[in-house]
Amino acid sequence: MPREEPTWGRLRFAGSCREALAQIYPPLIEKAEGLIEGGKLDRDQFNVLYFTRRVPMQACAGLAVSGENTEARTPIVGRNYQWSYEARQWCELREVRVAGGFSTLGYTHHWSSSPDILNDKGLFLRISSLAASGHRAPGLQWHMVMDMVSETCATTKEAVTLICSLPHLGSFGYLVADSDGELAVAEATPDGVRVRRPVRGFIVVTNHRVGTEEEHLALDPGSVAAYRRITEMVQRHLPHVSEEAVKRILADHESPICVGPHETCHLDNDGGYGTIYALVCRPRLRTLSIAPGHPCRTPYQEVRLRQKAGARPASRGSGAPVHAVSRPSECRSG
Repeated sequence: MPREEPTWGRLRFAGSCREALAQIYPPLIEKAEGLIEGGKLDRDQFNVLYFTRRVPMQACAGLAVSGENTEARTPIVGRNYQWSYEARQWCELREVRVAGGFSTLGYTHHWSSSPDILNDKGLFLRISSLAASGHRAPGLQWHMVMDMVSETCATTKEAVTLICSLPHLGSFGYLVADSDGELAVAEATPDGVRVRRPVRGFIVVTNHRVGTEEEHLALDPGSVAAYRRITEMVQRHLPHVSEEAVKRILADHESPICVGPHETCHLDNDGGYGTIYALVCRPRLRTLSIAPGHPCRTPYQEVRLRQKAGARPASRGSGAPVHAVSRPSECRSG
């Protein structure tokens, strides 16, 4: 776990964020307490990190296609995740079963949650960074939003409604797809949430707010190039987008989609930055296919989420989650 300085001001702000979370979704307070106790962590340092840490902006690219526009006639989602190559040593597959909530399958390098999560109702959720925007006020971190939505929502409509109702600490785009092929992107900032819907049966996500003045900012010019390139490639395959076509898009080098110094992306390279994994989700089939490295050269491994019997989530505060963790084989050269 990274270290953060627990100054008085940051501790006070963390307390306000913790209070907001406790009022909205108490099970995540239980999770926080479990992490502190189980890891024997310093409480002040943990609270500052867990509730208030500013997340560095990372460049990611993704797309989702509704069922009527895919070869298999079922929805499909693809995404690349860019980060420090050193973080690949922490990547793992997590299956989480929550008493009273939906089971989830996620892939992550993060100690707290997953930036990509599929639940047993066939709802898939993923994040991408957006440029910081809005007034910083007490709110929820991205990992809390991911856990809350994946544990309690069965459809895209439910997920978007919940995301729009929450106070957000940071600026992130949440791409949501369900087993029926309903797609949306909720672009959340501390000032509110803007929802984008698919055009021609697909939606693309990079790291800017599409159709806003942010497209012309120099914060991440590669984001606009990747967005346009993915859009162009998807349109070539409509209305029969295949899983292989999605994987080819994720492996593309013409714009910043599959990025980084491929020949030096070793796990011990703490200065390198690039694509640390790619992922393809089939929500209706409850599967994730993961390439744990550059997707242009790393084989995908398919994992299926085991569905559990049961209906909607029960009351909140119903116990700590149970985790099952595994690591896909790692390709040291990317």
